[in-house]
Amino acid sequence: MPKKIPYKRISELGVGMLIILSMLLLSSTEIAGFSLYTLLLFLILFGWMVVGIHLSTKEGKVFWKIRNLGDMIAAVFLIIEVFTIIVKLFQNPENGDIGITRNVTVIVFVGIYFLFARGITFQGIYFDLLLYCGLLVVGIFLFPYFTEVQDSHLIEAVTKSTGSMASYLMLIGMVSVYQYCTCRDKLRSWFYLLVAGIDFFALFLNQNVISFWLMVMYFLAIPVVFRSTAALIKRATQMLALFGFMLSNMSLLTKYIIVLQKKVSFSIEHSVYLDLLLAMGGIFFFHYWDRIPEGMDLDRLVMRKMRKGYQFLLKVVGIVFVGILLSGNNWSSLPEGIGKDAISGFVIPLVTALQQEKSGFYTWFAEAGVIGSIVIIFVLASLLGKMKQNYQLDKPYTGILILISTIFIFQLFFWSPGIPTYTVYFILLLEAAFYKEKRVRITSTKIKLEEKGSKEENEKI
Repeated sequence: MPKKIPYKRISELGVGMLIILSMLLLSSTEIAGFSLYTLLLFLILFGWMVVGIHLSTKEGKVFWKIRNLGDMIAAVFLIIEVFTIIVKLFQNPENGDIGITRNVTVIVFVGIYFLFARGITFQGIYFDLLLYCGLLVVGIFLFPYFTEVQDSHLIEAVTKSTGSMASYLMLIGMVSVYQYCTCRDKLRSWFYLLVAGIDFFALFLNQNVISFWLMVMYFLAIPVVFRSTAALIKRATQMLALFGFMLSNMSLLTKYIIVLQKKVSFSIEHSVYLDLLLAMGGIFFFHYWDRIPEGMDLDRLVMRKMRKGYQFLLKVVGIVFVGILLSGNNWSSLPEGIGKDAISGFVIPLVTALQQEKSGFYTWFAEAGVIGSIVIIFVLASLLGKMKQNYQLDKPYTGILILISTIFIFQLFFWSPGIPTYTVYFILLLEAAFYKEKRVRITSTKIKLEEKGSKEENEKI
């Protein structure tokens, strides 16, 4: 008698296939005018849904039902797109290209929403699959920088837009940093560190300045979003230092070490300023870190003052970032004085990067119209509300899913990711909203940093 396969295993397999397909198939290959990626995505979701309906019918259950306003809006979207496809098919059937790729893409995203809203679990292996596939694509991205091969269909697929590529590279970077910060196995930690280093290098070569700022905010947000144990802060700071060190040395690599086959320019002056910032940050960090008594269990030691410091830095960086963008080209007309060239050279590349790409919200209004875009924004706001309700310090996977989803939403203000990257971010966004993770309770230790030898206080979290 064949063994019964639970729906949970089917859903895990479906999510894994969606991630692998979306991380690897970045080229815009078409078959008879229809996107190959959209077709494969539709087939995976269709098979997943058919199996789910079959298993639910055997158990006498309803596979899916409308539970809230978000489900109703998704159902309306589905009906509209199906009706539009039927009209296009019968309107001009003699034409070879009837242009239904966009409609099927919307149906696919609605289907993903339905399947995840029904209830889904998150597995750590999803992040590993994302990194394995992403490392392969990063290798393709780096290939023309170290070889004379410049023209290739695969290379063009991953380098056609600095914004969409930045979104892809940031995803790999954020996941690898989180995996490194939470992994306690030495061999796997080295693997995540290696992936992060390679990804940072590719991100710098992509030269999207906005992505650099967003990654810095991500590093600073880690001790704020998660329980600020000494072990977590230590590893997050290590990754921030690695990111800053690599960025500050890109000018030396591109100007004095003849390795790259493509021309890439970084300012030596900016590298010096960044080195000074790293040195200052190191002084403040070790000023507090050296007060930790020897022999403390770093996984149980909660550093609340350090968390407040990171929270303050995150606010400062966010205010400076927004202030620079709102001021726009006015920075180029600064009055002459000390530091004018330094400030202009630091700020203007960020403003220029903002003007090079079309935001995701603009793309929505251009392709989906005013009504469709407003509905999408409404659904997004609803998911943000669910994420806020789902957030707890003791839910590590939920925390990182929410943080990555928040960075993704910020990206939409500056550029529009490719459809495959959209899919992965959308999956993580739905996981952040609907995944009901069990709280991980730990016994933590607190110390007062002002007095190195102060009495320890045990607290049940």
